Amino acid sequence: MEVDYLAQNVYHEARGESIKGQLAVAQVTLARLLSGKFGKSLTDIIFAQNQFSWTKDPHILMADMHEDSFENLKAVLALKVGGEKLRDAVGALSEETGIPAQAYYYKRTDWDEHNPEETRMSEKTKIMFKKLTNVGVIGQHTFYTD
Repeated sequence: MEVDYLAQNVYHEARGESIKGQLAVAQVTLARLLSGKFGKSLTDIIFAQNQFSWTKDPHILMADMHEDSFENLKAVLALKVGGEKLRDAVGALSEETGIPAQAYYYKRTDWDEHNPEETRMSEKTKIMFKKLTNVGVIGQHTFYTD
């Protein structure tokens, strides 16, 4: 499993969250891979257009990562999912986070798809989130299923 890419995604998407919130972001990323709908590798999924905002932000891409935090996160993810089959890893993460294994989406809780003044989301993204089912909140992220 591409634990380095998974750790980078979790680090940039959820580094300020609790470990439960970070594991939920990892779970969504791995659930997308398991589904086969979003790409054939973690690299495909993480760097797909309009999927994870950090991959398009040059400030984030060029910024130094807190190496200790990143290495700790990588170690936790390797321990949690490194030796598991993908389906088992997603299931185990789901049990730990309380977020259904079929959750393929999340967004920041302060981004409101129902607010016409919301500028951090495109109109297409707002429409998509209005159609999804909210399945839980962990920290600053709300999680969704189709």
